[in-house]
Amino acid sequence: MGKPEETYRMILDAAASTLVRLPGASLQDIAKAAGVGRATIHRYFRKRDDLIKELAQISLQDTSSVIEGVLAEEVSAAEKLRKLAATLLPMANRYQFLSFVWEMLDDPEIYRMYNRQMSCLHDLIDACKAEGHISPAVSTRWIASAFDSLIYAAWLSLEYGEIARNDASDLVVNTLINGVAPAQG
Repeated sequence: MGKPEETYRMILDAAASTLVRLPGASLQDIAKAAGVGRATIHRYFRKRDDLIKELAQISLQDTSSVIEGVLAEEVSAAEKLRKLAATLLPMANRYQFLSFVWEMLDDPEIYRMYNRQMSCLHDLIDACKAEGHISPAVSTRWIASAFDSLIYAAWLSLEYGEIARNDASDLVVNTLINGVAPAQG
């Protein structure tokens, strides 16, 4: 087994991937996915809720950092959306995990972090609307949910080898902006 920090990260990554697929996963399920014993998990986390809370905080920190970095770039809103998709895809299990732990939103710090992240995404979507890439008639909240779902769908398709890594972010953004209808013209 690796260094304690490597084991810790391995457990968190396995927990995110496992809990996305099986939200009720036990610590034993997570230990098996991480390739460690349950006792090893207990060295880092006393109980399942402690693991979930830690994972939620770290996932929000990591994904918020990515989102803020992309939003700070001097490119069009549509290009920011494309870059955001490309940057979130490798960590989509963490990004999507957040939608499976609504009970964590009872924690004031997690709730604050989550709302800030959603506010940033909503601002980006509104900028895409202002640039004419997305219909202003469609709810921003709906589009954000669709973006989240497309990120997860692309991640799953990558996991199963159904799409090429280089195509994934374009598929997310093109589907979000253009739908799935054939090109007109």
